Amino acid sequence: MSEEKVITVDNVMSEQESLRRLLESNNKRTFYARITGIAAVIICLVFVVAGCILIPKAAAVLTEAETTIVKAEESLGNIDKLSSELINTSANMNKVLEDNAQGLSDALAEINKIDIETLNKAISDLHDTVEPMAKFFNAFKR
Repeated sequence: MSEEKVITVDNVMSEQESLRRLLESNNKRTFYARITGIAAVIICLVFVVAGCILIPKAAAVLTEAETTIVKAEESLGNIDKLSSELINTSANMNKVLEDNAQGLSDALAEINKIDIETLNKAISDLHDTVEPMAKFFNAFKR
């Protein structure tokens, strides 16, 4: 009732051939698995080295950027303060001009009323009068 397997030379050769092919296939898989493993290790090393190089540089850039941002914020605060002071100053200038506008207008009106010809004549007459006195007193200086 039990079936016995008959071992023949063909069966043995066929099993040996199958084992040989299986061994070759296994060796190829092992070879490619090693190549894949080595490539994975190399890629990991590249990432680690790149991280060791780039992370400190990135940290330095971020620190510098933070410092620059803080300085920019301070500058913006100063500009805001300056602009509010400038607005106050211009308001004060406007107030001074408004307060003194009438006085300036009156002064300009008085200056325009001056008769330049008469003033020049008076100065010329004064010069004519003072010149002989100056010559007289200069004689005593020597």
